[in-house]
Amino acid sequence: MKSSLALAQPAPATSATKPAAAKPMKKTHAKRSCWDLAYESQAREGMIVNETVIVEIVRPGTGDPVADGEVGEVVVTSFNRDYPMIRLATGDLSAVLAGRSPCGRTNLRIKGWMGRADQTTKVKG
Repeated sequence: MKSSLALAQPAPATSATKPAAAKPMKKTHAKRSCWDLAYESQAREGMIVNETVIVEIVRPGTGDPVADGEVGEVVVTSFNRDYPMIRLATGDLSAVLAGRSPCGRTNLRIKGWMGRADQTTKVKG
């Protein structure tokens, strides 16, 4: 095994530098309704949006697009044949990172999970 991938909870920034079982851990941004929105590359400079989805960052409540670098709600469009979604507001906050990834990937990059738009707290269950 060369690396591991953690799901279900936001991973702290230090988890990328503290290897699990001596292997570096990479982060992903995923939702139950739309698996694998974005993933961290070896460059570890933001997350690269998966080519199978369209991600927009919008102002929570209005749906208006925000400027690159500005924090907003992640909205996802997926044309999956079995489970299509058009402009699903995830409730997660993130921001677009300008430029291409140092790893060479050219798709849109986001900062990753930065909190919840509605500040809802899940309590047991």
